[in-house]
Amino acid sequence: MEALGQRNKVLIATIIVFILLLVVGYYGGPGVMGNAVILGAFIIIAPQIVLSYIEYKELKEIEDRFPTFLRNLTEAVNSGMPLSQAIIFVKNNDYGKLSPYIKKMANQISWGIPLEKVLRRFQKLVSRSNKLRRAVGVMIETSKSGGDVGKTLDTLADTLSTLSDLEKERKSLMSQHVILMYFISFIFIGIVIGINKLIIPIVSNPAFQEIGMQENLFRSPCLVAQPCFHVEKTHKIFCYCKASFFSCSLCSLFNSVCSLFQVSSTENACYYVSLFFLMSLVQAIFSGLVAGVIEEGSVRAGLKHSLILSSITIGAFYILTYLGLIGV
Repeated sequence: MEALGQRNKVLIATIIVFILLLVVGYYGGPGVMGNAVILGAFIIIAPQIVLSYIEYKELKEIEDRFPTFLRNLTEAVNSGMPLSQAIIFVKNNDYGKLSPYIKKMANQISWGIPLEKVLRRFQKLVSRSNKLRRAVGVMIETSKSGGDVGKTLDTLADTLSTLSDLEKERKSLMSQHVILMYFISFIFIGIVIGINKLIIPIVSNPAFQEIGMQENLFRSPCLVAQPCFHVEKTHKIFCYCKASFFSCSLCSLFNSVCSLFQVSSTENACYYVSLFFLMSLVQAIFSGLVAGVIEEGSVRAGLKHSLILSSITIGAFYILTYLGLIGV
């Protein structure tokens, strides 16, 4: 489909922007680099999710319009036209997003291209839809075998309409479960606030340590893996990593998240803010994907929900850290 070419162009453009951000981050220091990586990743991923969803909606509209196209073909065939001439006859009807494909098929037939070859090209263009691919396959076999073409097309149109009605009914019934997935994401953020404001201050209290808990049990492991020291003359803070590559990379990711929310990487709160944020972000992404599968039976449909929930999560953490509800 044409959307694929558009997606590739957007991908190339966003990768160029990402590289420019990395260059800026390289000269701006670790904090700027962390922000550049996170922002660059969002710039690359978000447009692809939006374009993928637009392509998905276009495909769904083509599926909805296809039974109407088949019924118009049935009327033309029943009037005595062969299937190839029937496609040319109905090409000027309004089929929404399906119209360009019908006109393309009609033009190819008028140029003398065999009907089977034209239908196979159309089948390849809409191959992302299982229903359309199978329906066009039935049309190809019908054109080859002959028989009562009009009756076959009419039956095929009724079958597709029935499947479409069943999908809409299922979507209506499952809408409450989609709302539940959004509610779960908000509850998860609420739990994060509760843990940060209630449990962590308690277990970090020196009095709590006196009852037998280890001193560093609730301390950020990154403060141990990446100890920092001050240089008195310059008043700057330098950190180095003495742990494994995986631990150092993970702590660098946590520090980047802290930089994003303006939480000091030398404080214990940095570890918990980063951990809670990444957990919330993963939960938001997969809740969105599950919502798409529940609502429309497609992971691609869930990309819309994932993008919405991820944006809400990022915005919520910005607000919560600014208000001091987390990060203390």
